[in-house]
Amino acid sequence: TLHGLRGRRFLMICTCERCLYTFETAFQPEQCPDCGKFAVRTATTREAGEYRRIRQELARDEQSSPWYRQASPSRLAYGL
Repeated sequence: TLHGLRGRRFLMICTCERCLYTFETAFQPEQCPDCGKFAVRTATTREAGEYRRIRQELARDEQSSPWYRQASPSRLAYGL
């Protein structure tokens, strides 16, 4: 059922064929947000796994930094 899924965003992971930039998005854009080429596709399973692994490492590193502990939640509301 969809109960409990309301309000959740479903993101897909895409990769640019030209520059290999990998990113999350709610829809598949035609143009790469990094290099501007029209070569975006859905990321492969391997690319998506690597992307998630790197995001988790970055989140752990941020949480263990002294700056993170001192910062307010509103200062932490940024994307990668």
